Amino acid sequence: MPGRDPLTRRRTLLGALRRLAGSGWLLFDEANRTVRMGPRVASWGTLELSTLRELWRMIPADDDGRAGS
Repeated sequence: MPGRDPLTRRRTLLGALRRLAGSGWLLFDEANRTVRMGPRVASWGTLELSTLRELWRMIPADDDGRAGS
């Protein structure tokens, strides 16, 4: 999110992750800072998963080299 400070970006990301986890799209473990696919993604086919992988590559890495922070 260009033009926003790091704290605002982090809060926005955490809010989005919590909403996706609440709806079953993701499994989000805040303590360990891990995100896994949720039960709603289990039925996705190869095309949908390849699109998701491509989007994941676009998420910038944090200071530790982990994507999505």
